[in-house]
Amino acid sequence: MLPKLVYTLHDFVGSRGLREKNALAQEMQWWSQERTRDWQWAKVKELLEHAQRAVPYYQRLFADLGIQAGDIRSWDDFAHLPILTKEDIQSNLGRLLARGAQAVENQTGGSTGQPLHFYQDAECLEWAMVSLSQGFNLCGFKGGDKQAVLWGSDYESR
Repeated sequence: MLPKLVYTLHDFVGSRGLREKNALAQEMQWWSQERTRDWQWAKVKELLEHAQRAVPYYQRLFADLGIQAGDIRSWDDFAHLPILTKEDIQSNLGRLLARGAQAVENQTGGSTGQPLHFYQDAECLEWAMVSLSQGFNLCGFKGGDKQAVLWGSDYESR
């Protein structure tokens, strides 16, 4: 009883952004494939415009390619952008952080021999929480249910 009460209280007083993302995720599960793809494309366009405006790495990449974010008008155009590799991230970490971003550094567990460092902001962390919550819901868990989770990251303990 107490865990369910704590979970409900946390959900009630939690961030407005987190509540809105949870509500959107609940709604999105019933969207058509076309509506989902349209929403995804709108988010990709927003991300490309943000990258061009605020992320030094992408400002240089777009300049080198001779393009602007607005030139990418379709999924086919998007598919022609170079893939961001682990090596790209490792050698450009600071240039991949948007100017003015409120982000924390995180890292992978290093299963390939070397941890990959990257930045995450509150938006990213909220979506991760929503994704995890939706996954648990799909498996039949409800907020406050007892569960055991094995995790290999020490990030949350900092």
